[in-house]
Amino acid sequence: MIEKILTKVRDASALEVQFRLGHKTIAKVKSEWLEIDKESLGFSEWEDLKDLCLQNNDKLTLETKGFVRGVYKSSDQQWMFSFTEHKDCLKAYFSVIPNFELSQYIQSPVFWDSLKKTSGLFIVTGQRGQGKSSLLKDIISEIKKDSPKLIAVHGNFSTLSMLNIDSLIHLSEETLTWEAHHPIYDGIDQFVVDFNSIKSWEKWIKLCEEGRSVYLTISGLSVENCLEQIISQIGFQTNLARRFYQVLNSICYQKVIGIKEGAVHEFFVAQPGFKEDLFKMSFADFKKQHEGEAFKKYFQSLNQSIIQALVRRRIDVKSAFATSDAPDDLDTQLKRMGL
Repeated sequence: MIEKILTKVRDASALEVQFRLGHKTIAKVKSEWLEIDKESLGFSEWEDLKDLCLQNNDKLTLETKGFVRGVYKSSDQQWMFSFTEHKDCLKAYFSVIPNFELSQYIQSPVFWDSLKKTSGLFIVTGQRGQGKSSLLKDIISEIKKDSPKLIAVHGNFSTLSMLNIDSLIHLSEETLTWEAHHPIYDGIDQFVVDFNSIKSWEKWIKLCEEGRSVYLTISGLSVENCLEQIISQIGFQTNLARRFYQVLNSICYQKVIGIKEGAVHEFFVAQPGFKEDLFKMSFADFKKQHEGEAFKKYFQSLNQSIIQALVRRRIDVKSAFATSDAPDDLDTQLKRMGL
């Protein structure tokens, strides 16, 4: 019964599903939660779900701690899951692990060149459940093809934390507060911090200034929103803000449309000639000042990525407008193209 529901979810191209005792099972299809089963989840189905996904040690963890995370593999799909049993709340949440490489949808050579730099800061942003960890996993796997460098990963349980490479070291959340000069970081060339928020900005900027590279995930609504969050933390036109822009390489915002449709991206590559202006003004003002063909090489809007997906017939017009954060602008661009 549970596997049939997961098959329904997959066929609906849903990215998330939630089981809750005493309630109907719901799935998130293109940003909307829909009922995927007509009957409320009973206790026997709840126990069947646990038997399907959890080993004995997982069940013990759930019983003693009240929650457990893991991965469930069906015949043709993998899911990240979390089970919670806390008082009257018995709930399981599943999110699909894309069986495609998210990075394949980023076609810009300029963007990929920014990742080849031996030092500096790279940021992946996006809303919860939009595959930021999976994109970083793809990026690291790609980087490792040409580089034997050691990578240290700070992160919660995710597809990234399951990556098993000899030159990759997984570190605990506790080490996040350790100083940049701590012996645990000796010999590490690249750092990945996958917690969707950053506290010790000076630490990661310092590591970049030492000639190392740092990859971060930050929950956000766009490239501009991500930068606004960072500047609100470290201060506008402070010395730390200037240092931040000096080490910034690129920012990528990702939005997954569906299993079949893939993802779209907004990105910005911070060229040396941009950094003084970035320090002096907001990103919105910066974009206005740098409009033109030269700037388009280093900045791709979400709408531009959506139009590329439309032209390649990955998505239809309805999905395009549902995905866009600026539908009026998208409509104008499509009319100019005769679409």
